[in-house]
Amino acid sequence: MKLYYCGFNGFEQISSKKLNDSENDTRKSFVCCQPMPVFESEIDSSLDVFLGWSRLIITTNNDSIVSGYWNGVSGFCGSISKGNSLKQVTCTEQFAVGIDINGMLKKQAIYVKTCEWVDVLTVTSEDQAEPVKFVKVSSNEHSVIALDEFGNIHLPPLRMENMQPKFVDVACGKEHFIALTNEGKVYSWGSGSRGQLGHGSIESNEYPQEIEVLGGINIVQIACGGWHSCALSESGDVYIWGWNESGQLGLPCRNLSDSAGKSNEYVSIQSEPRLLDHAMPFASDQVNVTSISCGARHTAVTLDNKSGWSWGWNGSGQLGTGDRRSYDAPVCVIQDVEKVMCGAWSTAWLSNQ
Repeated sequence: MKLYYCGFNGFEQISSKKLNDSENDTRKSFVCCQPMPVFESEIDSSLDVFLGWSRLIITTNNDSIVSGYWNGVSGFCGSISKGNSLKQVTCTEQFAVGIDINGMLKKQAIYVKTCEWVDVLTVTSEDQAEPVKFVKVSSNEHSVIALDEFGNIHLPPLRMENMQPKFVDVACGKEHFIALTNEGKVYSWGSGSRGQLGHGSIESNEYPQEIEVLGGINIVQIACGGWHSCALSESGDVYIWGWNESGQLGLPCRNLSDSAGKSNEYVSIQSEPRLLDHAMPFASDQVNVTSISCGARHTAVTLDNKSGWSWGWNGSGQLGTGDRRSYDAPVCVIQDVEKVMCGAWSTAWLSNQ
């Protein structure tokens, strides 16, 4: 497998030598407008990828590798495991937070060279002596949300346990959170200022509330953008809601010149999930979406025909279209891909080629 990256490159997440036309051209390239391989060699397919504003972290069965800004150095590329076997890593503004192979939640300061991984949160249950294991962690710049093996959500210092639904996945936006249950239901909470909670209003919720519009639909994947959200059903349909300032919902956006005068309906905020069918150029084909991801103001998907599509804000080239124009309809940008992962201003594609 190979990992391809496009988007913001201000901290040399991708070496400038790869982006410049000439080997003698040493100018720093701040954007990568087309998907480029992160590593020349192939990587383990069983990996987790975190895309941050200034770095990407690839975690495989053997190691966790950072490419980008780390310990005060741009263009850093190296291991951050320090003897720990990690299975997932995410980052806030100050810390890397990971889950090790024993299910323990750990953190490491990003700006301290000698810092080691330390335990973040140890949870015990009444009926077992061993610490509760964590299975998923997600973050934004300032918050970390973790999911334990019993389906409880931990948002330090808040612990949401013994709730009726059992959660199997969580995701972080800039100001909101969404969670998926083992029954395929979606819950959301946090700020709803741009309709990102999907409850039909712009009101905020302190605690998880089921998104009623998705009731009866078996959801299998969720994703959070900065102020928008996305869900994938078992049948391969995409539902999307929230802010459409840059066309990230795949709906007509007044801010984009391509849409001006072409639509009688412009969408600024979509406060309930909407089936993304009419906007998809591939809607009439016999294909289904297989993975979804959201950046701050862009969205990307893969299909079962191995093609990759993206749309929304493209100021850093994160759509991979070869330009920096924003699009409010999906654009096919890559072939032979299995999975997509978005950072705020970046996108990574896992390819079998």
